[in-house]
Amino acid sequence: MNTISIISSPFQLFSFSELIKQKNIKNYFLLALVYNDNESIQIKNLATSLEIKLSKIIFGKKVFQYFLIRKLVRKFKNIDLIVIGNFFSDPHLLFANEKKDTDIIFLDDGLNSRFIINAIEKTKKYPFFKLLFIKIFKFNLDYPQKFSIFTMFDLDSNNSDIQIEKNKLLNTKQKIKDLNFKEITILIGQPFIEL
Repeated sequence: MNTISIISSPFQLFSFSELIKQKNIKNYFLLALVYNDNESIQIKNLATSLEIKLSKIIFGKKVFQYFLIRKLVRKFKNIDLIVIGNFFSDPHLLFANEKKDTDIIFLDDGLNSRFIINAIEKTKKYPFFKLLFIKIFKFNLDYPQKFSIFTMFDLDSNNSDIQIEKNKLLNTKQKIKDLNFKEITILIGQPFIEL
């Protein structure tokens, strides 16, 4: 299955690793869209730890990221699947909308996944200059109307165009099973995303 994907966070990368394990995807191109060096380092380190091949990193800039993404996606032919990390990110939506008639899967992005189903019923609103930019360069930043959500959460969709694919956490379960515990340390507190 020829797959192209865009992610912007460690959790999206984690979800991508579970997706390729569960669907047995071997042929993929993975793009990371980041906005600073810390994000880049975190994603590179996690990709190494998860044994995921990170194909390209783009540092997002307000205007230029759209042109870079469009140019990159248009190079690919015969794509079977587009995997998107953030449903609510305009650069990610551009990535999804550049290829017509291709299956789209949105990765679990934490609690935001619960808002996806209701979001497609709403019209997106942009400031005047951003709307002008979108219209002039014909960037399609609309929410796709037909897609799947790959999530570990129990979501319900009454919309037949939105499929819920359960993340069975196969990769994580295997890694935990392979661990040899000598001591157990339990951390309680807030998320440690910046460690």
